[in-house]
Amino acid sequence: MDFNERITKERILNQIISKSQKVLIFIFRNLDLLINILLIVSSIFIILNTIGLTLNSILNLFPSLFLIYFIPGYQLFFKIFETKYNFIEKMVLTILFSMIFNILTGIIAGFLGVRITAYFYLICIYSIFFLFMFLNKYYKNTTYIKKFNLIKIES
Repeated sequence: MDFNERITKERILNQIISKSQKVLIFIFRNLDLLINILLIVSSIFIILNTIGLTLNSILNLFPSLFLIYFIPGYQLFFKIFETKYNFIEKMVLTILFSMIFNILTGIIAGFLGVRITAYFYLICIYSIFFLFMFLNKYYKNTTYIKKFNLIKIES
């Protein structure tokens, strides 16, 4: 390997590293994008598991925990009460709210005689997620339009 070939390989490697760092910084600065990507991936894993296409028990563990412990309270504490709590308090309250939500959902479903299945919890989690998304729209007085541009509504 001559000197010029080694320099071009190092230059290509440095470009790849810098571009991947820019992508990671962009994703972590946009927490909503990261949460939505995780929600989609988790939903795909859960749906594949419920129809019988189990990939691996470890691969199904994270999406299940993410959907059960994080999604029901995410919009409430990370969007509606955005500035009231710091990050650790938001995480703790989100997990606590989600656990209480799942327990109460199971109690109410058992009382009403509804079969408690994976689909039942999946529908409940998605419905509470979208309910808080609409509450966030009402609370912040904002609306989403095409291409996900956020525009403030003038009153």
